[in-house]
Amino acid sequence: MVSCRTSGALFSAAGNQLVYSGRCKLMSVHLFNQTEAHATNSPGNGAGVLAVTLYDNTAASGTVLGKFMVNACSSLEMDFHGAQCHNGLFVAFDTDPHGSGGSASLGGITVNFH
Repeated sequence: MVSCRTSGALFSAAGNQLVYSGRCKLMSVHLFNQTEAHATNSPGNGAGVLAVTLYDNTAASGTVLGKFMVNACSSLEMDFHGAQCHNGLFVAFDTDPHGSGGSASLGGITVNFH
């Protein structure tokens, strides 16, 4: 069995983060949003949504590997099957993707690669 490196949990409250610099293979991502779901954070108004963009780069630019949106009290897993990354892995959080004044400060992502 092939082992993987992990970023560990990267929280949106900490802001954008460099996961790795250099060539690697992206195996999977796991996203979670623990923001409380209530009337002001319903999926319909966009509040409480966690939005994450994953780049093949060392900054928030370059090739987009994936854009993810996770509603309050939800999680998401995505398998990338060892996709080749040439420059690195960078995570960018958008804490208010719909301009609704809400944020998903209790969300994050774990990136698995080798």
